[in-house]
Amino acid sequence: MKSKNRPVFKLLMFTLLPGFVFYCWPFLYLTTQHPDNRYLLGERLIYGIIMNKIMNPAESQEKQVSAIEKYVTKYVLNPNPNQPVKDVSRLRIIENGTGFCDQQVNVFLALCEAAGFKGRMVWLFGNDSISHHTVSEVFYEGKYHMFDPFYKQQYYTRNGEIASVEEIVSQSIEPLHFNATPANQKRLYGKKYRWQVPKWNSVNTEAGIHWKIIQANTAIWGRLFFIPWLKLCNLYTGIPYKSIPLLTN
Repeated sequence: MKSKNRPVFKLLMFTLLPGFVFYCWPFLYLTTQHPDNRYLLGERLIYGIIMNKIMNPAESQEKQVSAIEKYVTKYVLNPNPNQPVKDVSRLRIIENGTGFCDQQVNVFLALCEAAGFKGRMVWLFGNDSISHHTVSEVFYEGKYHMFDPFYKQQYYTRNGEIASVEEIVSQSIEPLHFNATPANQKRLYGKKYRWQVPKWNSVNTEAGIHWKIIQANTAIWGRLFFIPWLKLCNLYTGIPYKSIPLLTN
């Protein structure tokens, strides 16, 4: 005589057990990885969670990128001119809450990349061939657009779009806004500038597969997954998470 509990047992075996393994797998995987891979996966998860909280997919791409810039300008403040700022990781910059133009652009572009936008640093040079300021350009709607988290400044083309550095330098912008810009900022947009595409660390194919598993678990379990996982990342790599704005609240 067959047991009446057999269907229930099968249900548990084929649903709860695979779900439990799927949940636990990233934790087991994390303990076997190189520290750089652990840090990178934890960093990506943090950026992804922040993006989900500050961006509205229904809005235009310009508004989405502007929301990222607002996060940076709110939580990575301009330091006192005499305050030393060390070159640390992007997460440490957010945790410390201050950064000069280079650090702010670094954080901004990392968040843009997490949201699926391609971006690049742009160095603005003076007559002395030294970079006096760093801004960023983000590619969407078929062209690059300049964002400056440090000065919180954008310029617009005559079509009402946020201008690129090249359009600002060539004066293909609305003159009233540019003419009202302080002289110390206007002088930055001379003919000499140079851009650089940041070299982001990338995960290998194996880690990329596990990254998809981590994303799926985060979507399914939310805080029940990502808080324990980030705690483990913190234990193994020292990755900060408790003091990252909007991450755990």
